[in-house]
Amino acid sequence: MPWYKMGYIEWAFGELYGEGSTRFRTEIKIVEEELAALYDKCVAQDKRAGNGESSSSSANIPSIPVQAGYESFLSSRSTRISKSDLRNYLEDEVAPRNKALDLLGWWKDNAPRYPIMAKIARRFLTIPATSVSSESTFSTTGRILVR
Repeated sequence: MPWYKMGYIEWAFGELYGEGSTRFRTEIKIVEEELAALYDKCVAQDKRAGNGESSSSSANIPSIPVQAGYESFLSSRSTRISKSDLRNYLEDEVAPRNKALDLLGWWKDNAPRYPIMAKIARRFLTIPATSVSSESTFSTTGRILVR
């Protein structure tokens, strides 16, 4: 969530295990590694789909005719180009907590800043528009034989 990010996870694990404990640090590291693995998987899928440039913020930089040395000049001037969307998202300011925040709308508005993270958010925040799986579950229970 844009207003919690890793802060909520750190707070929750601090409450569970005691802030600074070995278990706290281990659990935080596991969450960070899993998040990085998910991000890397989405970047790889994006590259396979032919969208390799969208894995960093450089996709939003306007096209400028390349002259000798321009690329190295540009990369030395901007720290955001070399960072991943994940790092940019986690390091940017936390959004003010607002109960009326439309989370999917926030991600839609911020997709140009974090293209890969927006894809991850769409993947996990959307609700299937069908009831087939729940209906299937309920109809399956009628076929279970109890001995």
